[in-house]
Amino acid sequence: MPFNLKGGYGFLLEVVTILWFLGSVVATIAAFMLGILVELPKAYWLSHKHSGGIFAHISLSTAGALVIILLWILIADGAAPAKVQQDKDYLFPIGAFFVGGICSALFWWSLVVLPWRRQRQTS
Repeated sequence: MPFNLKGGYGFLLEVVTILWFLGSVVATIAAFMLGILVELPKAYWLSHKHSGGIFAHISLSTAGALVIILLWILIADGAAPAKVQQDKDYLFPIGAFFVGGICSALFWWSLVVLPWRRQRQTS
């Protein structure tokens, strides 16, 4: 067996594995939404500009990611801002989406926007 179940860590590893899998499913859905709704139109728009735009690119991606998590929180808590519970800790998910927006912007910038710009300049 790869894990020593006598030490009591087998169940903990299974729980962590399940949570990791479910977290990746949620992250994939959020990344898909951010890519289709924010990144693709923004990358197309910025590819038509001749230079610059990295600050706007990162800002819009981060704002899009934060809007997605805030909508998720509002829907999960009853779809009304007055019903959002004040005792919940939203710092981690908001921080995760903030970092995810920055990473998404940098990946799209280097893998989509810059190649599209180079292609437009050569043609």
